Amino acid sequence: MKKVLNIVVLVLLAAAVIGCAGLPRFVQDQVRKDVEESEGWKEQDSSGPIKFLQVQTTAPASDKGTGMVLDGSFGERLIEILTVPAQPGAEVIWNLKNKGDSDVYVIAAKDSPMDLPITVPGGEEVEVLAVFDDEGYTYLVFDNEGGGGITLEVRAAVGEESANTTRGKYMKILWF
Repeated sequence: MKKVLNIVVLVLLAAAVIGCAGLPRFVQDQVRKDVEESEGWKEQDSSGPIKFLQVQTTAPASDKGTGMVLDGSFGERLIEILTVPAQPGAEVIWNLKNKGDSDVYVIAAKDSPMDLPITVPGGEEVEVLAVFDDEGYTYLVFDNEGGGGITLEVRAAVGEESANTTRGKYMKILWF
């Protein structure tokens, strides 16, 4: 019985990262898709039908020369969105506002027709298009090599419906 349970756990873990296959291990470790939230967490969830799976986060900047490369460096941050119920094939518009003076890069995206990397110049705003998969899931991976208090505001919407964190807010990433 214990052996069967171990196999089931391994299969579930593999399924959780399958949507992120090809991402470096450091980024895969940030995946929240298929994580079962506690009842207490669910009671506090104000996200609505389009949910950011991460919460606002801080990170060290990646080393110079690595910001445009998906290499598992410390500054890489995964932001996932899930629609409940699933909206397969729906387009999501990500609005990225760089509130710093060094570039931020979109270095990986699930089901985006756009060429990567995408640069979000310091002090500017960029929109990125992605499409939800069959489970109503998509993600972007960001990186910054400038640090020094660079903040990226991450908003996303499907039509008129905005994605929200469990606290009912948009996302922020701060690189130090």
